[in-house]
Amino acid sequence: SCLLSSLDLRGVELGVAGMSTLARGIEASALLATLDVSGNGLGADGAQLLGEAMAKNVSLKVLLLNGNNIGNDGLK
Repeated sequence: SCLLSSLDLRGVELGVAGMSTLARGIEASALLATLDVSGNGLGADGAQLLGEAMAKNVSLKVLLLNGNNIGNDGLK
């Protein structure tokens, strides 16, 4: 279980592979309220992984995503 309430991963170049790993943690977290993944080059695929994880997480209230080239496909 995760005890983090805030996680700042701005500009750490997560990419899709990193988001895949992070998504598993987001799904399992009961306390994570703020997540900043700005400037990580997630693209549409990374955004989809994040969206799927968020669907299983009820605690996340603030999400910062700017600078990830998500595009329209990533918003679906």
